[in-house]
This record gives sequence, structure tokens and C-alpha cells, in this order.
Amino acid sequence: RTLLRGMKGVKHKPQLIVQWIESTIVCAVESGVLSHVPAAIMSRTFQELSNGLAAYARAERLVQVPVPFPLVQLVHFLLGVWCVIMPLIMVEHVRSTKMAGILSFVSILGMYGVNRICTVMETPFGRNPHDLPLVEYQERVNAMLTELLIGLEHEVALDEEEIQRITHAMSMGVKAREIAAQSAAGVQMRWWIEED
Repeated sequence: RTLLRGMKGVKHKPQLIVQWIESTIVCAVESGVLSHVPAAIMSRTFQELSNGLAAYARAERLVQVPVPFPLVQLVHFLLGVWCVIMPLIMVEHVRSTKMAGILSFVSILGMYGVNRICTVMETPFGRNPHDLPLVEYQERVNAMLTELLIGLEHEVALDEEEIQRITHAMSMGVKAREIAAQSAAGVQMRWWIEED
């Protein structure tokens, strides 16, 4: 909890959390907790963390780089021209005045609708009804991680007290090798594989 409270002033939280995850993995490898995992799998883990951070940077760029102001002005000017010229073109090509008015209205409304959709899509991150459901995405990721941890409990041959000690130490930011040193009576984590 102290680590989470200390993050309030941190500007680049995702990068810090990825660093924590990578440090935890490295410490777990050095202490032997993950020594059975092949190097290729560990390498892929770091690669996926890096890919996630790169995707975050691209998404952040979407928010920070606005659409150029001259482009916005040009689009608004061209929409104004469309509003003036479209009824004249419709009257010239359609025999019925009512039909020309209806077709002009529909085409102008369509162009303004497309412009409005583009304006909304400029900022996909937020809490508006049409924004990406980031909170739901995060809840799904958290649920998957929780399921993975529950599955891990069944595969690790530790008593309940040892699991609580390790969980508490990890939440406080203690390195994996320090956890192993604090372990009562040198209890070792034994990974087992069910054989058919």
C-alpha cells in the first residue's frame, strides 16, 4: 500500500509498473523460483511487456497530438461550401423541387454526421458513452490475472502461511531472493507436474 500511495506523484506510472514486473521476474529467476522456465519463454515474456508498453505509448500519442487546426478549419470551410453548392446541383439535376430539397438535406446531414463522428473519434479515451470502455478492459485483465494466481496456488506446494508471507512481501516490494531468505526453515517451492 505504501508503494501505491507513493505513486500519486509519479508521472509515468505504466513504465514504473512494467519495471516492477520485470524486476520481480528477474529476481524470481535469480532466486530459483522460475529456474524451470525455459529461456525462450522468459524472453517472450519480456518481449510482450515491451510490446504492451509500446502500444501504450502509441495510444498516449493519440491523445497528446491534436488534429492540426488548419485541417479543422479547411474541413469546416468545405462543409460550408458543400451546404451552398449541393442544393444548386440538386435543383439542376433533379426535376422535383421537393426531391431536390430532400436529397440536399440528406447529403448535407450525412457530411456533417461524418464530420461529427470524426471529431468524437479524435479522443477515444475518456468517460463519454462513445469512448473505449477502458475500465471494463482493465477489469477483464485483472480477472484473468486473478484466475492465473488462483491456478498458481494449486501448483505450488506451500502451506497457507508461506503463501500469505510471500504475497505480503511481494505487495511490499520485497525482492524474491529476500523472500526466500525470510522463508521459515528454508521451505522450498516445489513445482509439480501431474503425470498421466
